[in-house]
Amino acid sequence: MIYLVTELCKGGDLRKLWQQKKFFTEDETRDIICSLADAVVYLHKRGNVILQIDLIYANYTLEHVADFGLSVKTRGAGIENIMTHACGTLIYMAPEMMSGRGYTQWCDVWSIGVIMYMLLCGEPPFFSKTKGNLLKKIMNSEVKFTQPIWASVSDAAKNLLSCLLKVDPAYRMSANQLLENPWITGDTNVPVVPPNVLEMMRQYLEQEESFSAAERIIPSIDTTLKYPSITHRG
Repeated sequence: MIYLVTELCKGGDLRKLWQQKKFFTEDETRDIICSLADAVVYLHKRGNVILQIDLIYANYTLEHVADFGLSVKTRGAGIENIMTHACGTLIYMAPEMMSGRGYTQWCDVWSIGVIMYMLLCGEPPFFSKTKGNLLKKIMNSEVKFTQPIWASVSDAAKNLLSCLLKVDPAYRMSANQLLENPWITGDTNVPVVPPNVLEMMRQYLEQEESFSAAERIIPSIDTTLKYPSITHRG
């Protein structure tokens, strides 16, 4: 019998904190995203690049990134290192993972963008009760900030989200660039997020529970859907 001794993460995961807090300010969100981006930069800088792939709020403890069960190791971002097998938690998955044309470490950056969006407004950038519609939204939609909650979020935060959630990974910000962004470094003024974000979070969490595990964690993607053109970085 094998026993594993692991470090105790007393703070729990981000989902637990999400349910306990009344709301996240931009400053609090910045701290979380900065820590997460720092971890992803470390993974991507290794000699053999590690793609976390299933980067979701339940897999981020308040101290560490956890659950590397779906992670893969490559030797870089070149075309020879493109992954093709789609897997992960659907609402966090990058468009290129569903295209059948392959993906690299920029899929993790998309997931960071999804988490940041959720922390600031209480729900994911793309959501549908049916898997097919959700796939189409992720593949063919640009991130929008039309809900009233976004009027209280700084332009700097929204501009950053637009860079993280680019459908084409060739135009998506890298994890290194994220750490250097003015919103992350604190070079911009940010407003306080109103507490009604909590209710939006609760509504989304209730909707999310209606998904079966099979709908949220998918082993493969229907490649008959219409996908936008994806440009891979060399």
